[in-house]
Amino acid sequence: MANTLGDDKILSYNDVVLRRSDLDILNEPNFLNDRIIEFYLSYLSTLHTSPTISLIPPSIAF
Repeated sequence: MANTLGDDKILSYNDVVLRRSDLDILNEPNFLNDRIIEFYLSYLSTLHTSPTISLIPPSIAF
């Protein structure tokens, strides 16, 4: 079933899904949302593993 609101899935990385609306908010005036932050933290944790640093997703931190 097609998404009629134009909020298509753009990227799935580990457990994070970015949609068109997530990328659209990066246009001026440049805001971030929890999904974009969670994607970046997931990406960083894949690239740089450290036993002394724990990257906590926004959904768990609050």
